[in-house]
Amino acid sequence: MIIEKIKKIIADGENGNIELKLSFSDEVIISLVAMANFKGGRVIVGVGDNKKISGVKLNSESLVHWANEIKNKTQPFLSVDIEKHIIDKKTIVIFEVSEFPLKPVSFKGRFYVRKNNANHLLTLQEISEMYLRTKNSSWDFYPNKEKSLNDLDTEKIEKVKIMIEKNLAVSLGDNFSFLRKYSGSYAIYG
Repeated sequence: MIIEKIKKIIADGENGNIELKLSFSDEVIISLVAMANFKGGRVIVGVGDNKKISGVKLNSESLVHWANEIKNKTQPFLSVDIEKHIIDKKTIVIFEVSEFPLKPVSFKGRFYVRKNNANHLLTLQEISEMYLRTKNSSWDFYPNKEKSLNDLDTEKIEKVKIMIEKNLAVSLGDNFSFLRKYSGSYAIYG
């Protein structure tokens, strides 16, 4: 990342996908988890909330140790991009995480999400809702190329059609026409 771009990000301050931290701690990992459960983001270590660059001291093993700590304290484990930069003769570290495809990710068994510029602990209901939303847009959202129309449960399709026809007083035609017409429009569970 270009130094001028990093300086602008720091000057703009914290938001939904940027967090500033003076040093590496569990709070950094919590922010990464919260961002992974939202839309992704960056945590910049070596910069205070006041946007002043203080820098961090690193040894040859610091970045590897931090990456392992993130991996060991998250479930499913997060793999983050870690970059070291020198700005005004001070070392900062940028941790970048993408939105995780199967949510939620936890930190030591606790689940967080990013809201504005803060990390919020999720309730059990929010955890369940996030998981179900993720499932609707993951494996069951895409066609399974190993299956064909012959693998569909025609009895279940017929039940859904009858229910819709009763409630809407319409005729939906044969199963294939019904599926073609409403493919992608409704999620059918049964």
